[in-house]
Order: sequence, then structure tokens, then C-alpha cells
Amino acid sequence: MVAARACFAPLWGWKLEVVSHRVPGSVDLGFVLGMIARKEVEPECARRIMRALGGLVRRLHRHGC
Repeated sequence: MVAARACFAPLWGWKLEVVSHRVPGSVDLGFVLGMIARKEVEPECARRIMRALGGLVRRLHRHGC
């Protein structure tokens, strides 16, 4: 779970805050992307992961992130 907010601070510019929560049993996306880059993931599984990641990015953009 992740939450973020950006507020304009007149003297400092933008103030960005991000809060995250570790989900039990989850795996870091950077770790998974590294495995894909090193060809440690079956091609079909890698395609499904990348398709799901693209869908996530699309939803984040649709909601203004």
C-alpha cells in the first residue's frame, strides 16, 4: 500500500511525501524487474508481469499520479 502527496511550500518549492506499507508475502518490483532483465523469469511469465505493470501505470496516470 502506498500513499503520496505533493504540497507547494512558498520558500522551498514542492514538498513531497510518500508513505508505504510492506505487504506480507510481496516481492519488491525492482527485484522482479532485475530477474526479468537477467532472463531468470520464463518469457510468458515476464510478459504477464510487464502487462500487469503497464495496467498499473495506466491506472495511476488516470487517477492523476
